[in-house]
Amino acid sequence: MSAVQRNIAYAGSLIGRPFCSLLLLALALAPIAFHPLGIGRDYPNHLARVFIQGAFGHQPALQQSYQLNQQAIPDLAMDLLVGPFVGLINVYTAATVFSVFAVALLPVGGMLLHFVLYRRWSLWPLACLPALYSAPLAGGLINFLAGVGLSLVGFSGWIAFRQRSRWLRLAIFLPLVVVLWFWHALGFLALGYMVLAYEVARALHQPKHASLFCQRELLLQSILFMVPLALLIISFLSLGGLPAGGISFGSPMAMLINFTFAFGLSDLLQGIIVLAVVAVILIALRQAGALVWHPDIRAPVIAVGLLVLFIPEKFLGISLLQLRFPALFVFLLFAGSQLTVASVKVRGLLAILFLGLFAWQWSYAWQRMASVDRVQREMTEAFAGMSEGSWLLTAWPPEKDRSELVWNELYHSSSLAVIEAMAFEPKLFTNTSRVNVRAPLSVFNEPQAYPAKMPELLERAAKAAPNEAGWGQDGAARYFDGWPGTFDYLLWLGRQPLDAPTDWKLTPVAANPEFILYRIN
Repeated sequence: MSAVQRNIAYAGSLIGRPFCSLLLLALALAPIAFHPLGIGRDYPNHLARVFIQGAFGHQPALQQSYQLNQQAIPDLAMDLLVGPFVGLINVYTAATVFSVFAVALLPVGGMLLHFVLYRRWSLWPLACLPALYSAPLAGGLINFLAGVGLSLVGFSGWIAFRQRSRWLRLAIFLPLVVVLWFWHALGFLALGYMVLAYEVARALHQPKHASLFCQRELLLQSILFMVPLALLIISFLSLGGLPAGGISFGSPMAMLINFTFAFGLSDLLQGIIVLAVVAVILIALRQAGALVWHPDIRAPVIAVGLLVLFIPEKFLGISLLQLRFPALFVFLLFAGSQLTVASVKVRGLLAILFLGLFAWQWSYAWQRMASVDRVQREMTEAFAGMSEGSWLLTAWPPEKDRSELVWNELYHSSSLAVIEAMAFEPKLFTNTSRVNVRAPLSVFNEPQAYPAKMPELLERAAKAAPNEAGWGQDGAARYFDGWPGTFDYLLWLGRQPLDAPTDWKLTPVAANPEFILYRIN
């Protein structure tokens, strides 16, 4: 090959690889873009709270039920990036753009980190795209995804600017870590954790004459992260102190299963299969000398891997922590590795294997999100017919009569009624938001409370309707007391109609195989 031909081939690779990367990334994000309400669990609740903040000033119905709390809570990515557009454009459209942006940050951060480490553009970091549809996305933890994705972008920048002036880095990264703190506290902590592992590893491998330089680096890191960390502690104290709660890690097998949360959306078996295939491929490549890890990234990879293994399932009252960081580990692992020249003969086989895994995950995510999107769109149409400022109660049948979709994905779908009808929704989260419920309605808003099940619903409805004088006595016990006389609508999440006494006069308003909306007459 002549010099001219080599230059043309090199220029083509510089253009072709980024183009292919963007094409793959766009394809990977298509399920979210085309099914914006396909994100289940907590997502509708986040969306409803952001809508309340944006529409509160000109919606009297919302003012009667809610109040704004302007505390600097470290869980505000969606609030800050979507809230200002409420009223200017459709809130669902604004939230869709944010969701695509938030989910894209992890693969973008992985590609940037790989480029910083190896100084070349490669498609290899995108081999971890099967981890894009991870458990946090299935759980609707959209602020966390934005935060942890930005932490990986920030970590890439930390390495890229490490040899620059300390004052320049301070000017760049101090605003970044403050922004990251406001987006999500766990994203902020993830960046500090990766930077700490990176700097400590470098300090241990430096000669003695460089120890003073390493101490200054650690001092700079302290300045960058200790100030926001102090703000984080103050914010917790302003909310009444750190929440109480036990610490549990699960069995050794449960710790290994933590890694499956990077795959499979909400299907554990699929996650185990994908994880096993990826692990076998990586181990085989490593043993064959076809895969190497950058020495500067080994310590952060090991540190995040240990975090995935040993993070508590519950800590200080926060549950399900173990499902949050496995995807970060996978993206960091692929970003810090590189195929060697010896792997040229197997590149085609690797491309087929990873594209096959990606296609499997993509088709599963498309199908799953399409189902959730369809049901939640039909819910929004039903909610739009509700009277403004009404009260909505959510209930479901016993577990044996519930569908998987209802249990796993539609947990907070009733929050969409807040957007469509400015309704009062008792299940609205308020413990991680600047939205509070006005007294005396707060007794109907036990944070993260489960919907009523059918036996409880029937038992409580047989009691006298609550009155304002009794609300403050035992809010949890009186949550659903006398609900036919308290609420205006009932959202029944179940395939079978509610078998309720005829004198309650429940009139079906809308029906779907997954839900029935009743008007309480």
